[in-house]
Parts: sequence; structure tokens; C-alpha cells
Amino acid sequence: MPEEVTDLVRQQTHKYFSPEDAALVLEEFERTKLPLINNNGERVRLAVLYLSKGDLSLFDEAWSLAKNDWRDTLVAAGLANGDWQEVLQLKVIRP
Repeated sequence: MPEEVTDLVRQQTHKYFSPEDAALVLEEFERTKLPLINNNGERVRLAVLYLSKGDLSLFDEAWSLAKNDWRDTLVAAGLANGDWQEVLQLKVIRP
């Protein structure tokens, strides 16, 4: 079953990556179900985008980490604590 990708994740993917690379990233997001995600899928995907810095190699590394332990991905991006929504706005969501 494909994983739903939110509008925010789609929007941010297109801000981080070229149209061609964004299509690849979104395809990967959609076809991979993260284990034991507990409704944090959007946050984990945004963390992966932040960690990727718009580079497909870094995306592959961050996505691989997320597939093994999504909590480590949140920690690496600074989105694991109670203030994650503020951090998300400050450093992940790109205007």
C-alpha cells in the first residue's frame, strides 16, 4: 500500500530539489512505509528533507536512516523534542 505524502512534504520537496529530483524523492516517499511511525510520517519526511540539503546522496543516507530508526532521524534534524514544531518552522520549512 502506498504511503500518503502530505501537501507540505510535497511543497518542501520541490523547494529542496529540482523538478526531476523531486519526482524521485516523492516516489521514494510514497512507496516506502516507515515502520512504527505513530503518526509522525510528515515530521520524519521533513527531517529527511532538511538533512538532505537538496542533495540526492544525502537524501539516500537520511532516508536509509529513517527506514532503520526514524527516531534517530528526528534527533539528527533537531525535531525529536517537545519544541519540534518551532524548530520545524525555523530551520526545516523553507519559505
